[in-house]
Amino acid sequence: MPKSASYTLRWSEEHERYELQAQENTANRPLQEDWWFAWLAEHSSFSFQGKQGHLSLLKEPRARGADYWYAYRSLNRRTVKQYAGRTIDLTAARLEELARALASKAPAPASLAHCARTLTRATRCRSGAASDLAFGPGWLR
Repeated sequence: MPKSASYTLRWSEEHERYELQAQENTANRPLQEDWWFAWLAEHSSFSFQGKQGHLSLLKEPRARGADYWYAYRSLNRRTVKQYAGRTIDLTAARLEELARALASKAPAPASLAHCARTLTRATRCRSGAASDLAFGPGWLR
């Protein structure tokens, strides 16, 4: 089972602002630029639930010394990853942009047509006869 994020930055409809919430705490901290970038420098992951969608963010260290953030979005057991930027790049506007972009890249659920084609192939393989597939078994009787 995936581990849930310890912190979530979410859009509050009620207060019309972004708020940071710790998993174990019910108090929300309004997002302000003066502490936000310092907070990001000290943490390595959080989730985002904005107006445009949701995603998870992870800070990944690089050999050249700088850390970079990556955004992840999972749907139907498939995960999409996108470069989010440096700590200084992670503004609320950038997070909304990433949420919108990853929502459009998320794989769509299998269509009914695809399921029907898969079922047709499986039935044909089991029965061994195309006529059984088209007209049902014993259609000539």
